[in-house]
Amino acid sequence: MVTTEHEGLIDLFCDAPGVALKELALQGAAVQLDWAGRVESANMSQTVPQVLFADAVIVYSDPQRVAGAPEVALVVEVQRGKDRRKFMSWPQYLVGARKAHNCRTMLLVVCPDRATAEWCRKPYDTGIQDWHALKPWVLGPDDVPVQEDPVEAARKPFETLLSGLLHGSDTDLGKQVFAALAAAIRALPDEQADRYARIVYNASTDAAKSTFMEALMAVDQRFPATIFEAYAEQFRDRGLAEGKAEGKAEGRVEGQAVSLLTVLAARGIEVTDADRERIMACTDQELLDIWIQTAAVTDATTAAGLLDG
Repeated sequence: MVTTEHEGLIDLFCDAPGVALKELALQGAAVQLDWAGRVESANMSQTVPQVLFADAVIVYSDPQRVAGAPEVALVVEVQRGKDRRKFMSWPQYLVGARKAHNCRTMLLVVCPDRATAEWCRKPYDTGIQDWHALKPWVLGPDDVPVQEDPVEAARKPFETLLSGLLHGSDTDLGKQVFAALAAAIRALPDEQADRYARIVYNASTDAAKSTFMEALMAVDQRFPATIFEAYAEQFRDRGLAEGKAEGKAEGRVEGQAVSLLTVLAARGIEVTDADRERIMACTDQELLDIWIQTAAVTDATTAAGLLDG
């Protein structure tokens, strides 16, 4: 199944082909860091009835060579679980890339899951004469360190994003990790910053989402409002579900009130007992919706400033 995390990792390698070279070099692959990379078609189809698409294909060339002749075609695959069917398709991708670009081919498998990464590292029999074993280059959480330095993150935004996406399911990530991710995103052009903010948010655990949003807002309050609306929507839906689960006729209104208090707490906005009573007593669904949306982006430090604004 294609997920935001899956697509985010593919986008990252396509946006910054040099990241793959650096990671391959660290593992001892025969590559040069000064190669220029370009994204090519990932269509590996050989016949009309059979359509094969790799996740991404990046062709690297040496800028010092005449006409930039390709040095290697890198097939990038994101693998989120064990799937033996890949043992059939991966060799086809490599052969297809070899035929299309007439150069050496390599396979890089990116695994956000540690167990899957270890499974992919093992060489397997291709069943092809004189090509008995295929051992992909594998990039997993243990191959990329956690980045906690915002200054370094801003200097190497794509490496930091790769680290964040590969470690997204870790449960022990501290606030400094999200501060570094926010700094990396802030260093990108606006369109990319918007896209990667959404990718990291959607790939984060529920517990980490609020921490990431706080880190984003700490570096720049101007991030697109739709990101923060998604953040508020998460709590609103949760509140509605809780209200309905209790079988209350007023479940929707009470759910909205609870979600508003949750957003305020997550953002560190001061809520007095009087503010809490006022919010819980409100029966205007439209007004509660406005307050929830505003709470996600407001500069106010107190609930009173938001409610009376």
